[in-house]
Amino acid sequence: MRVSALLLAGTLLVVSACAHAVMGWWFVHNITATQPPNTGLAGVLGAGWQLGSVSLFAFGLLVLVSGLARRRGEYAAPATIWIIAAVLAGYGAGALLLGDHKFALIYFGYLVLAVLLVLGAGPIVRADSG
Repeated sequence: MRVSALLLAGTLLVVSACAHAVMGWWFVHNITATQPPNTGLAGVLGAGWQLGSVSLFAFGLLVLVSGLARRRGEYAAPATIWIIAAVLAGYGAGALLLGDHKFALIYFGYLVLAVLLVLGAGPIVRADSG
């Protein structure tokens, strides 16, 4: 079950990153096109948007690598997964509370991904020091 949760969450993160990069930017670009021209703002928004997409993609790859390692019976550091889960849960909860409710389903999706990661991560154990 843990491996399946990790592989599902990792795949969803990678697909979400691609959708975020392509479809989401066009949505934001169309909104900003209705504003007075500001090349600097458009550039910063574009760079920030792409950083978000690349970050989601990296999170997805880290989760997939961990899931595949676990499927092979190898060790995969659960702390990495817990950190990604915390970031997604924090963002999802904050966006649900403060964001535009037209996107509530998307924000809720981050919480679902965080739950999948928690299910797949397993406990954090300390290595023997001796």
